[in-house]
Amino acid sequence: MLFQAVEHLFDPTLAAQALPVRNEYVLRMQAAFSLLDWLADQPRQAPAGSIWRTVAAPRSATWDDQALRDHIVRLLAEILRQDGPERRALRQHLRNALRVDDLTVDRLLWEAPRALLLEVAPTLMRRLFRDWRLAWPTPGHERDRFTPDHPLPDFAPRALFSDLNLPELEIVLPPSRNGDPDSLESMPLQQGLSQLAPGRVTRRFGDDYGGLSHWSPVSAGVTDWNLPVAAYAEASQALGARRGEGAAGFVDAIVYRPWRIRVDRARPDVIGVTSNSQLAWASAFAAQGAAVEIAPPARTAWRTFVRGRCPSSPLPRRRGGDTVRDRRARRPTPSGWRSTSRRYCVPRCGRRPGGGWL
Repeated sequence: MLFQAVEHLFDPTLAAQALPVRNEYVLRMQAAFSLLDWLADQPRQAPAGSIWRTVAAPRSATWDDQALRDHIVRLLAEILRQDGPERRALRQHLRNALRVDDLTVDRLLWEAPRALLLEVAPTLMRRLFRDWRLAWPTPGHERDRFTPDHPLPDFAPRALFSDLNLPELEIVLPPSRNGDPDSLESMPLQQGLSQLAPGRVTRRFGDDYGGLSHWSPVSAGVTDWNLPVAAYAEASQALGARRGEGAAGFVDAIVYRPWRIRVDRARPDVIGVTSNSQLAWASAFAAQGAAVEIAPPARTAWRTFVRGRCPSSPLPRRRGGDTVRDRRARRPTPSGWRSTSRRYCVPRCGRRPGGGWL
């Protein structure tokens, strides 16, 4: 029975498939792009320019687009301030561009998550008005996150099938050949921390030639070592004291968000290409928004376990509530470390200045 109609293995009949263009997750990303299209289509006195480039990054000394920035800020202020002709024109543009009804347009404009008038437009206006400068900057992190040629990274993906709103980690790679400059790559934050755990050798960026691999180096000749966060992450942001639960129970520590990590070439005479390590994680959950009281139904077995009302459920996402999950790592666990001439340590992200959790 397994090999009946074997010709269909080589000439199969595939059912037609359609993209989920009416999926609300997709619609909200397309609405962010439609907002940029609408901004570009509005009449202006400013000289011609690139909306895509202007709203993606701070001002550049080689690109004078201040008049266009002022024009975009004025339009955003009009659609946010009142239900005037600009907002009505935006509503009409969304209806025509996305081919949706008025009820769907209202949801895209006002309802969480990523509502156009409550999140997307205010965020874009703030970044343009402040030129991406933060209200409370920290050393090495004076501006809001931006990616050249990628406007609104919080609300729209870089490519059609990319993930949305993944906090990215920049990786600085040393030159693979003498005379070449350093190169810059980016990865999702959690994936980057897992791939570049201290002591782990990766071939992910070694496509220039065979045998090229990278790692975040650790010291040799010691069995335990406090690794300052500043020594692992070239640029990071302190998030404050957090409490999380891991394999060792609940712990409190200062947490840092790494923005940039510099890696080194893994030399075969120093560390083996199969050397591996993984981070030990701790997690915490926090409900956002007011609780919703739910009375258990009369005919349910749960009434024997839940008495009265249950006030602990957070608001649904559609009503502005959320559940925040924090994950942080303190130390890597070695697995199959192999060096050619040295003994390597187990680094810890210490509590001394410059240390903490990632």
